[in-house]
Amino acid sequence: METKPNKWFAGVVGFLLPPLGMLYSRLPWFALLFLLFQVAIAIVFGTPFVINLPQRWGLPAALCFNILSAVFAFQFAAAAEPSRKRWYSRWYGLIGVGAGFFVCIFFVRAFLYEPFRVPSDSMYPTIPEGSLLIVAKRDFGHYSTYGIRFFETTAQPTLHRCDVVIHRLPDDPNTYYVRTIIGLPGDSIVYTGARMTINGVAVPTTVDRVEGPMQYATEVIDGRSISIALAGDHRATPYSGVVPPDHYLMFGNNRNNALDSRFKGPIATNLIGGRVVKVFTPRKK
Repeated sequence: METKPNKWFAGVVGFLLPPLGMLYSRLPWFALLFLLFQVAIAIVFGTPFVINLPQRWGLPAALCFNILSAVFAFQFAAAAEPSRKRWYSRWYGLIGVGAGFFVCIFFVRAFLYEPFRVPSDSMYPTIPEGSLLIVAKRDFGHYSTYGIRFFETTAQPTLHRCDVVIHRLPDDPNTYYVRTIIGLPGDSIVYTGARMTINGVAVPTTVDRVEGPMQYATEVIDGRSISIALAGDHRATPYSGVVPPDHYLMFGNNRNNALDSRFKGPIATNLIGGRVVKVFTPRKK
C-alpha cells in the first residue's frame, strides 16, 4: 500500500530529533547529513579547542538548526509522492534506529572511551583548565556513564609512572580527578623542596623558564618528561613514604595547586577510572 508521510508529524519529529524526521520523510541520506550537522554543532560549540566561539551560542545554534530541520521535514513530507513505506520510516524503524544510536553512545562511553572536561588548573601546564580529555576505560573495571553505573569488575590495568589517569577519592566517589602517576606499588618516594627521589634515585629536574611568580620545569621519570608548574616561592607541599600494595601515588602537575596524594594519600587501583589517551586544550584567545 502506497502512502504519504504526515507532514505535521514529520515537522514535529524533525524538530525534536532531526535525523529521525528525515527518516520518517523517507530521506535516509538527508538523515545522515543532518546527523553530521548535529555532531558538527556539538563539536564547534561544545569544544573550545576547535574554534573560539562562545559556548553560550551553542543553544541558539542548536535551536535554529532544529527549526530548520522541522521546516525541511515538513516540506519534504508535504511534497512527497505516495510510495510504499520503508522499514526505517515506520514507527518501529524510527524507534529502533533511535534506540540503536543511543545504545551505541552508551556502550562506547561506558566501556571504551569517555570524554571528560577539566574544571581546574591542577594539571597545568600539561592540561590547562577547560581542556577536554578522552579517557580509555577498558580494563579499569568501572563501567558507567551519564551518572548511570552499570556494574564493576576487578580492575586489571597495566600502569606506569608518568601515565595520566582519572581517579576517585574514597570520601568523594562521585567526582573524578585527573593526576599523573608518580609512584608504583612498593616505591619509596621523597618529594621536598620541589625535588623528588624515587627509590633513592634523584629525578632529573630542569628549570625551563620563570614568568613572574611562576616557575616552569621538566621532570624526567623513566625516560618520560613531565612539565610542572611551581607558584609563589616555588616550594610545593612535600611528601615522603612508601606506596602500599595495589596503590599508586598521584601528583598534580601544578604542584602548588593540586589536591593529590600529598594530601589524600596513595590511590587504590579500584578507584582509578581510566587512562587519558588524548588531550584537547582550548585555543588561546
